[in-house]
Amino acid sequence: RPDSMLCPATGCRPDSMLCPATGCRPDSMLCLAAGCRPDSMLCPAPGCQAMEHQRARLATEIEAAALLVYNSARMKEQGIPFVKEAAMAKWYSSEVACHVSSRCVEIMGGVGFIKDNPVEKFYRDSKIGQIYEGPSNIQLNTIAKCMDAERKLSK
Repeated sequence: RPDSMLCPATGCRPDSMLCPATGCRPDSMLCLAAGCRPDSMLCPAPGCQAMEHQRARLATEIEAAALLVYNSARMKEQGIPFVKEAAMAKWYSSEVACHVSSRCVEIMGGVGFIKDNPVEKFYRDSKIGQIYEGPSNIQLNTIAKCMDAERKLSK
């Protein structure tokens, strides 16, 4: 690609799926909290170490949740029993979504609560997702029952 196709502020391609500052999709809450604007792809250069550590922790949680989802999907495709893994993925993903969106609201300060801000919508959506997609306690019950069944089979 010619250099003229790159964003002058970040050096990223406009159609790039990852933000170079955060390593996340430009429309994700982590990227929004880091100050990226999806409409212009302006991402801040790395700077404050404390903020970088927070973003790194949140990105790691998001990646771990994604890997749980991918693993349960792989197990389903291969015909391996996957109920426990799917419940783990669902529970952990909803917990991560709430934690990350809550942290992003905190990172953004008062602006994070403004109704026009996408981070506020991510936060509301993650909370309602916990309720509608099966409360966390039900997922934990499913995981515990599967673990008990596995333990009984191994005896």
